[in-house]
Amino acid sequence: MAITTLNNRSINRSDTASADQVWTATSATASDFQAASSGKLLQFVNQEEQTAFSTTSSSAVDSGVNVSITPTASDSKILLTTNFTARTAGNTYSSFYIYRQIDGGGYSELERLEGGWHYYIDEDTSTSFVGKKVDTTHNTTNQIDYKIYCHVQGGGSTLSLLPDGTNELGNFSAMEIGA
Repeated sequence: MAITTLNNRSINRSDTASADQVWTATSATASDFQAASSGKLLQFVNQEEQTAFSTTSSSAVDSGVNVSITPTASDSKILLTTNFTARTAGNTYSSFYIYRQIDGGGYSELERLEGGWHYYIDEDTSTSFVGKKVDTTHNTTNQIDYKIYCHVQGGGSTLSLLPDGTNELGNFSAMEIGA
């Protein structure tokens, strides 16, 4: 394995980087602070949830699981992740959706969550529900509110999120990633 020797003279600096800079090699023997490249995590917001929610609705309803973020750049990406416990009473499919509201303008469906967000849960079985989505269409630096909506498919079935008695936390996170 090769050993890399750093030029300590180029690292011994008294100045500091600004908020949007990182330490970067500028040549084989020098380094300096440079503007951060795309993909940098600009902010992280996490909303923990412990309140149980149940529905028998066959239409999408607000689950109470939500998170808000105010992007620092209009072209950044917002990575949404969620993790909570779901259970059904009665064999049924359950569907999950992300709804988005920009600057208080009213909620609309951002996406029906396929591939990991559309579950068939056996009767009275709890499962960990994990999902993620990247929002690249916000084009704003105003506050964005995201909510998880859900419904059951089939009469007489109940979908519960964070069922009573589990003593578990669910969460919904939003991460702003630089473009």
